[in-house]
Amino acid sequence: MLKFFSSRLLFLSLLSCLTGALVFSACKSNNPYTQQYSDHKQAQITIDEASIQKFLADSSITNYTRTESGLFVQPLKEGAGDVLQKGQRVEIRYIGRFLNDGQIGTVFDSSYDNRTPCQCIQGVVGAGVFRPGFEEALSLMKVGDRKRVFMPSALGYGSTLSGDATPPANIGNDQVLVFDMIVTRVVQ
Repeated sequence: MLKFFSSRLLFLSLLSCLTGALVFSACKSNNPYTQQYSDHKQAQITIDEASIQKFLADSSITNYTRTESGLFVQPLKEGAGDVLQKGQRVEIRYIGRFLNDGQIGTVFDSSYDNRTPCQCIQGVVGAGVFRPGFEEALSLMKVGDRKRVFMPSALGYGSTLSGDATPPANIGNDQVLVFDMIVTRVVQ
């Protein structure tokens, strides 16, 4: 009798695993929402790139670098010393604005408004505290650097339409962000 239950239990376990594998593989490959998110994200990359390029061309800005991720960095003032290293705690001053239809627009955030004596924020480079584009920009800066950073939406807050996290209330879906950033010091 025990052998019967063991055989039956083994059979049901194998059947369950096989059924689960088929269901999960079908969900992954045929999920229309996954494809829709992916299509939306790819289309938005093209739209963001065109908006940033329009602003740069209309403003006759040629001294910028485009990183592999799609971040555009315009140096405004050269700092001193070495490029910031992962793990360093730094103070940063910034003003964040929207880029809409190739035009820099409304301020959505600023360290100058945070009521701290330094008018700055602190963070650890590479710790994932900031949005991916902000983190990447910091990894390219030195103390004293002032840069304007054009951040495609995928490197900022993305879109709930693409399955990304919900952006703050004052930042909409698929929003290109522009940051004027200054690294004021490394905190010891």
